[in-house]
Amino acid sequence: MSEAFVSDTKHDLYLLRVEGQNFDSVIYDTHDLSTMAGGSYLLAAIPRGVEAVLRRLEEEGRLRTHRTIQSAASTGLFAVCSGSNGIAPLLSAVKRRLAGPFFRHFTVSVEIAEIGGAAVDVDASGALAIPDAALRAIDPGLLDRLAAEAKWTQMRAPNTAIPEGNPEACKACCEDHVRPAIGAGKLARSPSVAARRRMGKDYRWQSGGKPERIAAAQSFDEMTGHSEKKRWNGRLAVICIDGKGFTGLRQRLCKDGESLKWFSDELARLQEAFHANLMDGWRKATASDRYFFPYFPSAEDRQPGRVPGQLLRLQRLVSAGDDSTYLMPAWLAWEFLEKFFSHPWILNHRVEGNEAAEPQEIQLSFRAGVVICHAKAPIHPIHDLAQKLESVVAAKDGRSMQNPIAYEVLKSFDFVGAGIEEYRKQKRACLEPHEALLDGKEIANLECRLKELKEKASSGEIKTPLRWHDTLARLKDPKFQKGDLYHLSQWRDYIF
Repeated sequence: MSEAFVSDTKHDLYLLRVEGQNFDSVIYDTHDLSTMAGGSYLLAAIPRGVEAVLRRLEEEGRLRTHRTIQSAASTGLFAVCSGSNGIAPLLSAVKRRLAGPFFRHFTVSVEIAEIGGAAVDVDASGALAIPDAALRAIDPGLLDRLAAEAKWTQMRAPNTAIPEGNPEACKACCEDHVRPAIGAGKLARSPSVAARRRMGKDYRWQSGGKPERIAAAQSFDEMTGHSEKKRWNGRLAVICIDGKGFTGLRQRLCKDGESLKWFSDELARLQEAFHANLMDGWRKATASDRYFFPYFPSAEDRQPGRVPGQLLRLQRLVSAGDDSTYLMPAWLAWEFLEKFFSHPWILNHRVEGNEAAEPQEIQLSFRAGVVICHAKAPIHPIHDLAQKLESVVAAKDGRSMQNPIAYEVLKSFDFVGAGIEEYRKQKRACLEPHEALLDGKEIANLECRLKELKEKASSGEIKTPLRWHDTLARLKDPKFQKGDLYHLSQWRDYIF
């Protein structure tokens, strides 16, 4: 060990933050599922790519040590101990990696600040290490400052850049219809779309961190195609889920870098557990085309590089922290929501200064926005609608619910427009705003009621709001409500 690494020598500690931004420009800019998956995968790989750079610099002796605090979605937060040349080589290496072929098509902010009042240790093997005490020395104000600087970087980044002096860029990309395409022919794509699409073609769903990976559908036709049930064929579900009250919870529990690392690790653990549980159940029915698309083309129709087999009808797109977007066929949406909200989303929090006590269980809650639509509907406005249903409608109309779910089942190419609240007011007719929402924790019980109601009410009674009052009077069963008839009128094609 060199003289520079002895324990009583001062080492400069820094907080490095990287974040991939402007998701709409690299995920929802095309209607090609493989391109969307590839953009999502590459955004999620940004923290891992930076972490690989830090490990290499450490092996080469240009970085003394580092410790990952957060690596979730497209955000990475690292404590780093600079080498003898300061932080310049570190920043240069990170920016070179982000400017490489994988990440150069993305907007990525890189911020760094010195951690004051922190020290490093030498572990039992003689190596330099960043202890928990150094993470506890990170001021929450420093974290907020770096996050604010990242937002400023995002605000200054251009949405679209048109290169000049490129004679090859003579027409628009066939997928996003905006970026200049390179090459000839009808399928000429921009470098950004081509890179993301190539990555998406190789996408495999990884279940709960397990080594086995599951091949996924590469197009919306594969995801939503169903030859036996015509009412299901070509129907897509877009589901946006966000943590309810997570910002306040994070501010209350995370007072330093150590507690932020714990919070990030716990959320990642809970998400992996849910995905593993979901896949364990669905993989038992691999032979069923409910969860998997049977891709067994003839020899002449087989696409180059593709292996025949069962393709998972589910795609998770990267979001930020506690929010996620899922794409799936419409007939899986209700089952997915039931499994998500029945999962034990519980944080085990140890009270600071009382480590011997039993951990405090904190029940997490979520909001969801769901859109059922035609698979060929433009994905960008559909995703925007799902986000508004979650962040505006579910947040406002579902204040009294623990896990509110706002949804819209669009017939053909229904147009909602900007006035979503006025649209829903006209559609829900005689219902109160909260009666048009689902409660995530009650969705299993509601399904039982809807099955019984479907047997007792005629099709005309179910789909005609003006008859709901008389229908309930005829049934004389207090457990049925007008909201049940509304939900049944919207979901009966996809539940039963």
